[in-house]
Amino acid sequence: MFSAIKKDDLLKEIEIKKDGLTSKEAEEKLKIYGENFISFRRSILDIVKNNILNFFNLLLIFATLISLLLGESITESIIIFCFFVVSVIIASYEDYRSENLLSALNKYFKNEVWVKRDGEWQKIDQKNIVPGDYIKLKIGDVVPADVLILKAEDVLVDESILTGESQLVSKTEKETNSFNDNFLWYGTLIIKGEIEGIVVRTGKNSYWGSLIEKALKERKETLYAKILNEFAKKVTYFAILLAFLVIFFNFFKPEPLNFKEIALFSLTMTVALVPEFLSTMTVLTLSLISFKLIKKGLVIRRISALEDLGVVDIICTDKTGTLTTNILKLKEIISYDNDLKEVVKFFLMDYYLTKDETPYERAILEKFPQIEIDNYTLIEDVPFSPQTKIEKIIVRDQNSGKILEIIKGAPEEIINNFFNGDEKYLEDFRKADAEGYRTLALAVKDDKECKFLGLFKFEDPLKESSFEAVDLAKKLNLEIKILTGDSPFVAKKVAQELKIYKGEKIILGEEIRKLDENKLKEIVLNHNVFARLLPEDKLIIIETLKKLNKKVAFLGEGINDILALKSSYIGFVVDTSAEASKEVADIVLTKKDLKLIIEAVYEGRKALENISKYLKHTMSDNFGNITAIVCLNLFLTFLPLTPIQILLTNFLTDLPLIAFANDYVDLKEIKKPLKILSFHLIVLLFILGLISGSINVIGYLLVKDKPIEVIRTFIFLLTTLTGLIVSFSIRTKDWFFKTKISKFFFLASLISLLLTLIFVFLPQIKKAFHFSNLSVNELKLILFLVLIFFVLNEVAKKLFYKKFPEVI
Repeated sequence: MFSAIKKDDLLKEIEIKKDGLTSKEAEEKLKIYGENFISFRRSILDIVKNNILNFFNLLLIFATLISLLLGESITESIIIFCFFVVSVIIASYEDYRSENLLSALNKYFKNEVWVKRDGEWQKIDQKNIVPGDYIKLKIGDVVPADVLILKAEDVLVDESILTGESQLVSKTEKETNSFNDNFLWYGTLIIKGEIEGIVVRTGKNSYWGSLIEKALKERKETLYAKILNEFAKKVTYFAILLAFLVIFFNFFKPEPLNFKEIALFSLTMTVALVPEFLSTMTVLTLSLISFKLIKKGLVIRRISALEDLGVVDIICTDKTGTLTTNILKLKEIISYDNDLKEVVKFFLMDYYLTKDETPYERAILEKFPQIEIDNYTLIEDVPFSPQTKIEKIIVRDQNSGKILEIIKGAPEEIINNFFNGDEKYLEDFRKADAEGYRTLALAVKDDKECKFLGLFKFEDPLKESSFEAVDLAKKLNLEIKILTGDSPFVAKKVAQELKIYKGEKIILGEEIRKLDENKLKEIVLNHNVFARLLPEDKLIIIETLKKLNKKVAFLGEGINDILALKSSYIGFVVDTSAEASKEVADIVLTKKDLKLIIEAVYEGRKALENISKYLKHTMSDNFGNITAIVCLNLFLTFLPLTPIQILLTNFLTDLPLIAFANDYVDLKEIKKPLKILSFHLIVLLFILGLISGSINVIGYLLVKDKPIEVIRTFIFLLTTLTGLIVSFSIRTKDWFFKTKISKFFFLASLISLLLTLIFVFLPQIKKAFHFSNLSVNELKLILFLVLIFFVLNEVAKKLFYKKFPEVI
């Protein structure tokens, strides 16, 4: 893979200094090489070029050329070209705005690296490292540059970001025949071990940076984006086919139109049908919501994840710190007739002698702050062992000279191993455990006996926000599953208090590992609380839910959850997690709180709903109007609307739609995971399009005996007004007057309406667009038809969503 890169070329300017660079040397190199940062932002020229070369604008250029080649006057050509310029400006501005929003997101991702500067290890911002820096990396770190390894301890690296292969790669400091063996590449992940090495290339000069220079970073394409793009392509193909049919049938009309007229008409009709702002609308909507979530404490690493959030139906979360405060409170001490202060003193002995404070000591100090330890010296500190589930310290009592072992840990282990499974102690423990308390046992042992001092009961209170989160989740029909390594009774207590426990059995990790696939599917689907889980158990649960076609959001805790994070539909981690965990996650939480995740799903659904408003408007109103005009064209000896009139009505009705990006969405409209484009949605669009088209045909029949320019002006004004007013209806599933309207959308609609009136009634302008004067009766007729259209549209929409509320 890296055979084309020569080691000598990489090292020729780098002096290996194990004492690192001086601050002055680093400062000079930073001026030469620039910040260690890879930008995915497009230049303004690239944005403009991409918008000029899109299908919609290429059609407009082609239409301009046809008009110039075949026309006797250049006025029409200039007007068509103006539509092209305006379209490029609007799309480029919105794309540039989105690029700015996306670029600004980078400031929320600050990775720090251990670097040796001025002979001392210090942590600095990744963007400030330079070639020649001596750095060290550990498990969970993302490699911040191309690095030559000088010291390695049992290192495994995930290079899938470069190779696409999931197999881990072993690294060494020794030079081998393979250049890749003693090199780390920018963006790869340290899965195991520690390394020290010299930075060789940074930022855009790194291997990863060279790949970015060739192409922008390839974002994970969402299911929603794929379907929308496919839908847009099909609409385009349909529009092209319709254009050819119009030209074809023109030859069979008694009085066929000339080729220039029918060719321009067909081209502009195709332009009007294509949802040209869909991509811009999507990116802008997601960018705006990203910043809304940032203010709440979420940072979006993959912006398209917001689309995925809109269809999430299950959230798998841990318990500690997410649902609970992770601040232990001492509930009770069962001291078995021992002196309470003496029991507390022995419990706090290791804290006073080692100064190592755990949440358990913190909880006891809150209740007993005045306990003092005198005349004891530390001999040995034996840390907690996951195997034995106990810890102990060995101390000397200076008064008596006795050597004591103070033992703390899991009650069942201490009772069974040191007190022969004393049933009295076990019964108290089982009762506390069944009540959902965390329990620790304390014993002290000398050369003669081992004495059971007490049983400590702790509770981890639920966050107030957890109740709010569960309440919002119920409104959104989101299912919450608790995946924890904690006791099943503790997990059950939390689930009961939050009212997400269904009375079913708590499933343990050891049970998960023994089930066959069919039984596993049944258990995972019908149970909400899983306890005593290992990281691999979480992965099994998520993979099983995926097989059941569930869209799962998962909150991971550490590097052991990386596989589950990758497997889930949306991966969440907290910003204190390992860098590798944050790298594979889609969304990073600045604080661990389930409410933030539920709110992210809420915002994701709002994003899908707002994007769909644009699509529904374009495909119902535009489709209905254009199809009606095409049908009229088959029977008329003149065009119902001229090409520039079609472009103008398309522009005026599309202008307010960008405001949908930040429109208001009522909670009741997204109370279920939204179904992406489905057959039922196509039915809705067809019904609304039929209403729109029928109104246009009726409008023509009412003025068919009028002069051609009057007919065209009448149809144009009718088409434009219905296009503007339908956006107020299509933006909500409820009656339009029952939902709020964003100020920006209202203002944009008002501007479009004023522009419409200017184009139709201002003498200096209407002449260029071939508009005629309309009588008062004709204007009244238009307003009446618009009112009828709006009422029919509202009724049809309301009846549809009453039957299919989950359709987007």
